[in-house]
Amino acid sequence: MHIIDLTIILLFLGGISAYGIYNSRKNITTEDYFLAGKNTPWWVAMFSIVATETSVLTFVSVPGLAYRGDWFFLQLAMGYILGRVLVSIFLLPQYFKGNITSIYEILGSRFGKPVQKTASGIFLITRLFADGVRFLATAVVVQVVTGWPIWMAVLIIGVVTMVYTLSGGIRTVLWVDSFQFVLYLAGGAIVIFFILNSVEFSGWEPLLEAGKTRIFRFTTDNMFKDAWFFGSAFLGGILLSFASHGADYMMVQRVLTCGNLSSARKAMIGSGFFVFLQFAVFLMAGSLIWIYTGGVEMTKDRELSTFIVDHLPIGVRGILLAGVLSAAMSTLSSSINSLASSTIHDWMQKNISLKRSMTVSGVWAILLILLALFFDEGNTAVVVLGLKIASFTYGGLLSLFILSRSKKEFSIPVLIIGLLSSLGTVFFLQWLGVAWTWFIGIAVILNLLVVYGLHFAGLKKGIGMIAILLISGYVSYLSGQYQSGLEVLSEDDFAILKGKNVAVVVNQTSVDQNGDHLIKLAHENGVTIKAVFTPEHGFKGVAGAGEKVENGIEPLTGAPIYSLYGETKKPTSEMLKGIDILVFDMQDIGVRYYTYVSTLTLTMEAAAESGIPFMVLDRVNPLGSDILGPILDVEFSSFVGMHPIPVRHGMTLGELAQMINGEGWLSYGIMADLTVIPYDGKINQEVREDAFNPPPSPNMSNLETAWLYQGLCLLEGTNLSEGRGTDLPFKLIGAPWLDNQKLYDELVKTKHPLDEFKIAEFTPLSIPAAKYPKYEGEKCLGLRINNLENPIDWTIKLLAIIKSLHPEQLKFLETNFIDKLYGSDRLRLSISENRNINILIDEFQNNKGEFLQKREKYLIYDSLKNQNK
Repeated sequence: MHIIDLTIILLFLGGISAYGIYNSRKNITTEDYFLAGKNTPWWVAMFSIVATETSVLTFVSVPGLAYRGDWFFLQLAMGYILGRVLVSIFLLPQYFKGNITSIYEILGSRFGKPVQKTASGIFLITRLFADGVRFLATAVVVQVVTGWPIWMAVLIIGVVTMVYTLSGGIRTVLWVDSFQFVLYLAGGAIVIFFILNSVEFSGWEPLLEAGKTRIFRFTTDNMFKDAWFFGSAFLGGILLSFASHGADYMMVQRVLTCGNLSSARKAMIGSGFFVFLQFAVFLMAGSLIWIYTGGVEMTKDRELSTFIVDHLPIGVRGILLAGVLSAAMSTLSSSINSLASSTIHDWMQKNISLKRSMTVSGVWAILLILLALFFDEGNTAVVVLGLKIASFTYGGLLSLFILSRSKKEFSIPVLIIGLLSSLGTVFFLQWLGVAWTWFIGIAVILNLLVVYGLHFAGLKKGIGMIAILLISGYVSYLSGQYQSGLEVLSEDDFAILKGKNVAVVVNQTSVDQNGDHLIKLAHENGVTIKAVFTPEHGFKGVAGAGEKVENGIEPLTGAPIYSLYGETKKPTSEMLKGIDILVFDMQDIGVRYYTYVSTLTLTMEAAAESGIPFMVLDRVNPLGSDILGPILDVEFSSFVGMHPIPVRHGMTLGELAQMINGEGWLSYGIMADLTVIPYDGKINQEVREDAFNPPPSPNMSNLETAWLYQGLCLLEGTNLSEGRGTDLPFKLIGAPWLDNQKLYDELVKTKHPLDEFKIAEFTPLSIPAAKYPKYEGEKCLGLRINNLENPIDWTIKLLAIIKSLHPEQLKFLETNFIDKLYGSDRLRLSISENRNINILIDEFQNNKGEFLQKREKYLIYDSLKNQNK
């Protein structure tokens, strides 16, 4: 760090410490220490609210959202404004009626001390854990920006914050917060001003063309699973703001320092508008950084910090670094003072001395620092829980304040049961995969229903009714829950396989939802496994694409493991000697190139030739039932495509097995003695995403990759890199000779509104998933692809554009491998001879109806049959 930047930071840290010590002379009573004498200007309280809710994580992650995507985050901020209006109307009047310091005193006077202490205890525990872990995550960001070790970042931020917070009390916290808010907001403005006046700024057109200024998202597959659908985000923002600024003492404490209700309302509602402004500034900064850097790939949520360190001049960089520290300290200082205040006023005597108050503040400060030092960023689960835990409790706390306005006299056990039910509900909702924006609303509704239900029905009767409803709901949920063919077979204890010598065709995906493998489950149920066959990538799924896999021994059963991607791709009669049934269970991705369909075909064929029954344990097709792409010409049949089906065929492996059998696609028209065990339950987005846990192959880690793979796999037949050798296969494409700016400009002209891609650079390396990638060790210029509405059409257009830009450099592999992938030579010839590629795309639609009609009789699941018509 340059001496000028370091000097600015040291002056900043020393200045706020001195200010806190100076302000200590104004603290005479505990009311001064925790409520600043109730004479704080409303605008100071307003800025303090904004600073308190803005951590370093917000400071750095919001620009990253705009850099990687668009401005959809503002939907949430719009809800924040209305949520604060609700706080001002329904909750602030209660807080200003009585002479209170902690808002949980309201609950104590209304329901009794046990409820007050319960609410305060939830606040203390969640605040300690959430802010301690947030402090750790903040230190990680500060480390990136300043170069300090994490422990040093924790101690410097913690000690300086403790000095001015303990000595100056809430008065110092409020004024320092206000200064810090102005400082980091100015930091965002500096970034905007710097870029707008730089030679790298090329105008606003790139943002508009790339669709990166969109705010609203009005379409979704499932609003309850999509946090950024407008309805989810706006309503979630309202409820989050209503709960956090109405039931979280750390936020409410700021407005309690105002002299009257009118000033408190100004501070509360005004903070909503300034939060919106703050987010808009930092989203704008992220968008402009995207223009300035040309949209190159950066580490997630490090876009702003990287820009500060690498591009801002000395001095300006120091101001921005001070802004980063400000965002960190404002949240920590507020947490220390509010934790101490709640401890004293909810758990101890009110007339405690000022010195004792400072001691309690010091204890909480030390605990927060120790918590941040104890954990490290490698404790992923702990960090994630810490960042989410406050939102888990907001619904329950808000419910108590809503109930306090009721004229009903609720018993303490009823209130506690309602509170616990709302807390448990949030964990259940997360398990279901419901978007977090619905947590608070559903938790509040359930809490109110439970409390009123128990109140009117009586405690014993009400608990019985709730238990019946919960059990019924859980049974109903389980009845619709997805079960793979393996799990269906397992429910019957593998009865159909007992007493037989069984061979299995499996890999790492042959597991149930608990992660237990078919071989383990069958073995534990007394099934005799005599042979194991594995496909491309091997038994554990770690071998790279095309890598030869050796035979082995399965350790649990001692059965031989025969590789079907080594010396042979089809089981021999010797391998099947003594086998009574061959069972196939693997997760496919629904794309013709994927070689598991070929392994299915050849193992079926071997079983048929040996007179052995063949069973398929079916699994979901994660890409769904729609079809897309050219139908394979059988003259180009190979191991990456054997049958006349589209690239995206819309069938499960069980359905494909029936089609292969029924259409006579096995050699010489032989037919297998085929049984398919269908999967059961409803298919939703979560089920489709879970199909990639574990990943079906090393480079197929998630649903997004599989979606892009159906088109971008065609690049494997060219001298373009498809991103193998990076951590983003099929999401990065390029070559050292590619003019990615011109390519981007041409693609933008015809892009679909849902297409998302940007300019990127990457260097393929030899990794276990791709040992010999194209252009190993060379910097490739290309694109980073986030989403494509139609990956196959897009890839065809991509090849045509690159051919026009680089007629000499773009090459097809000499083996004409692309013909095998595409299913004919029409794509290669169309690109090579500059033919009209729209003719190819039109052919897909013309041939679609014939295939849909042919596949209909082989479909197993009603949802697919309905879509087929």
